[in-house]
Amino acid sequence: MKKINESVLKAEILTTGVQFSSDALNFCRSNLAKGQNDVYNRPIDAGEFLPQELFISSSDGYTTCTSCVSPIVGRTPVHIGVEGGRLVAKWKNFNSNDYGLNIWPVSEPKYYAKFTKAGRPVKRMISACGYDEMNIWPWHDCAISRACKFCGINGVNKRYGSDNIDPVYSRSKKMTDNNVLEMLNEIRESSRIAESDEIYKEHLHLIIISGNLPNDKLDYQADLYSKIAINIPDYIKNRAHEGIVAVTAPSSRNGLMSMKQSGISIIVQNLEVWDPDVFSLVCPGKSDIGRDFYIDAQVEAEKIFGFGKSWCNFILGIEPISSLLDGCLELSIAGITPGANIYHIDHGSAGKWSPPLPEEAIEFFNELSSLYKKYSMAPFYCQKALRTSLSNEAFHGRLV
Repeated sequence: MKKINESVLKAEILTTGVQFSSDALNFCRSNLAKGQNDVYNRPIDAGEFLPQELFISSSDGYTTCTSCVSPIVGRTPVHIGVEGGRLVAKWKNFNSNDYGLNIWPVSEPKYYAKFTKAGRPVKRMISACGYDEMNIWPWHDCAISRACKFCGINGVNKRYGSDNIDPVYSRSKKMTDNNVLEMLNEIRESSRIAESDEIYKEHLHLIIISGNLPNDKLDYQADLYSKIAINIPDYIKNRAHEGIVAVTAPSSRNGLMSMKQSGISIIVQNLEVWDPDVFSLVCPGKSDIGRDFYIDAQVEAEKIFGFGKSWCNFILGIEPISSLLDGCLELSIAGITPGANIYHIDHGSAGKWSPPLPEEAIEFFNELSSLYKKYSMAPFYCQKALRTSLSNEAFHGRLV
């Protein structure tokens, strides 16, 4: 059995789900916990209020952040209650207090209560995923030809996105030069407001992310991302731990080049699934674009952005672990950094898979960590940002 610590508890939460007592929810509210950001990853049972993330720390001070994912059917979720005025986790026959674990909710950033000069909520343009990711959202829906089955972005946007800023693109809105300019002004203003928040004092992971534009407009999306990168104030760019990270997949080498020239440091082109047959079933829209396209684009991006700066993320729990590790190995050899998030069930998604068991997830991330060390790579972001992955924890030796 693995030593019980903060990372083992995180693995349990991510693979079985988490359930809060009413006292625990009241505790989180009274401690100003951050609620769901309602972009693409709202748990199906979030109800009126559910903390978005929890911190877990061990007595040696190592602290990680976990997403509060939905309970998994057929598994007993981790129960979060209150004992002695603090949160306590109970799972199987374990009690977090018996192992010196400290649990508390991630607080809502102060900028979530602020507005732009136009009267729009800053949090609809800039959100904090995990603790210290600064996620820039130019729009909140996805126009890929056919949605990935694990993703709930459009369902969440339709049900909970009423306070969105006017997007540059949505299925009902036409793109114009005026609303692009408006978007860039909003991002510049919002990033300045958000940057001073205390959550970014230690790390600031700066990420431009959104759903896809239509399949034939991916180079235009790259152009928009490039304009966003140019318009982010320099003092914020200079603080960004990895530089600017952009999550998109341009249609051509020109799109990749324009992003690099704009100051973007890392390009993330997510394949999601490695196995070709599973890929076509799970990601039909990306399959329309072409699996080979994504792989070739990652190889080309490695040439343009540099070793380890072309990233590819996967969903752990959709395909056999052995297949996914084969893909991670192939990418690592090519200088492309692979990563994975544990599958979780979100509002609006069509997926019905079960995440790996806790010990399977731990085994996978330990193997991934071995690849990182063999090929002189590192996990994405940090363990306080990457809330649905154990890659940093494994890399730091917390899962042995």
